Amino acid sequence: MSEMIDVKELMKKMTTEVIKSSAESYFSSIKNPAYHLSKPFASLDECPVLLISFSRILQNGRFTPGQRVLEFGAGSCWAGRLLNQLGLEVISVDISASALKLGQRLKAEWPVFGAQPLHSFLETDGLTIDLPDGSVDRIVCLDCFHHVSNQDQILREFYRILKPSGLIAFSEPGADHSKTPQSQFEMKNYGVIENDILLDEIWGLSESIGFKRMYCAFNLLQAPTLDLSAYRIFQQGGLSNDTLQSLGQCIQDEQVNASLFFIEKDGY
Repeated sequence: MSEMIDVKELMKKMTTEVIKSSAESYFSSIKNPAYHLSKPFASLDECPVLLISFSRILQNGRFTPGQRVLEFGAGSCWAGRLLNQLGLEVISVDISASALKLGQRLKAEWPVFGAQPLHSFLETDGLTIDLPDGSVDRIVCLDCFHHVSNQDQILREFYRILKPSGLIAFSEPGADHSKTPQSQFEMKNYGVIENDILLDEIWGLSESIGFKRMYCAFNLLQAPTLDLSAYRIFQQGGLSNDTLQSLGQCIQDEQVNASLFFIEKDGY
């Protein structure tokens, strides 16, 4: 059996230039972009996960129409398109120019309905975000922050560009993400950073920068099912030990593999 890759050691070798080059190589090599352009409806397996995560971000991120939202690590910009459809001004940011071209194609071929705010696209060098101080209300990181090697620097940029009332919404994998077989495969074969999401570590960085609060939400993707009689009892307030145990185990299992959290600039 081959030796496990230590993601922290891999990150030491991965400069932002290398990461940018790898991302561009990946997105520019896509021959058939149908999968990326059809997200979150690209596959039956992936769709529920993406939609639940996205809806939980909306539910807990205190979004209101007209806010200016930065979609960080946008990829094909599918989340940005949906945010724009919901009446938010969106800036989709990615390290790959080819990824943003996919987003621009998505915007052109599947435009939002009605008169919505601007949806623009911005390439980053992986170090800075070319926006003025205090210019965005919300930042959305949907399954991308665990690929970032310089989290401290990016969090500082987030702090700089957020308005005083701003917050960052994250939907990311869990604390043991780097150790999963798929993550090990990606790191060994493609040099992709598949970092663990350690909430205490991220909050320590955030608090030292000046952020005031982190709060977490449950990202429950696999709720248990009950037969009708048990469900009727549940509706009437009756909870068997088996049902309680099943619900508790589902919640606990999900939080090991998924992290849904929010960081506020000035507190709420």
